[in-house]
Amino acid sequence: MKKIKIPSIVFFFILCIKILLAQNSSIDSLKLQLETATGDEYINSLNELGIAYWHIDPQQSIRYGKQAIAQAEADKHFTFYARAHNVTGGGYYYLKCLDSAIFFIEKRAIFQNRI
Repeated sequence: MKKIKIPSIVFFFILCIKILLAQNSSIDSLKLQLETATGDEYINSLNELGIAYWHIDPQQSIRYGKQAIAQAEADKHFTFYARAHNVTGGGYYYLKCLDSAIFFIEKRAIFQNRI
């Protein structure tokens, strides 16, 4: 069996750290955008944040998805409404709450067909 060299291990850890920092800066950018966004841009930012949090914090992803659902429903913007259900379902999927994930994904499919 080959021995793994120290430089390879160091490179791997540096790469992992860079990826994590890139994700955090993306989330920070989306949060800043959310503070000034209105209308469709606000709902889209909520959806993007929800997706960004799928792997990091599914609970936070669900919160953003549900906020997007409420705002899209208030604005009667059904394209974003369907997408927000998808985001929320994804959060539940990563929490391994498959019944809830299926519920939101099916609801997305219903609204997607109406558009």
